[in-house]
Amino acid sequence: MATFDQLFKRLEENEGFAKAQEEFGPLFDFVNELINLRIERGLTQKKLSELTGIAVPTLSRIESGKQNLSFKTMQTLVRALGGKLLITPNGNRVAKLTDEARAILDRLQEKTDMNTSELIERALRQYETESAKSYSALTLNSPHRDPKRRI
Repeated sequence: MATFDQLFKRLEENEGFAKAQEEFGPLFDFVNELINLRIERGLTQKKLSELTGIAVPTLSRIESGKQNLSFKTMQTLVRALGGKLLITPNGNRVAKLTDEARAILDRLQEKTDMNTSELIERALRQYETESAKSYSALTLNSPHRDPKRRI
């Protein structure tokens, strides 16, 4: 019997699935994040309905992916859950942080006058510099290195 991962890999190779994932993937990601946020906040659909004025059956359809969402509805739900909505045409430039990474950034922001982007850029520059030094050291010390080749 195939495992879930094996089945999912086969599904990903299906052209129709890949097209649907590309088209609707961000919406599915949003809905999954919405559900996770609701659960993290300890809210039921009924309580979220009371906070937003959105009927429970509608919330159920949203969470099951059977209801289209307007920007206004997205904003209403996200605000009620204490989140922040980000919609961008540059989704490939956005990185999702783990809770641990977010906590580290929050602590660093408290200690410095830098915003999130500045901290990440500085860390990446530092990593790039350190990686280049490490690569050079590895190359110089490699037993397979051609001694006549200049770096």
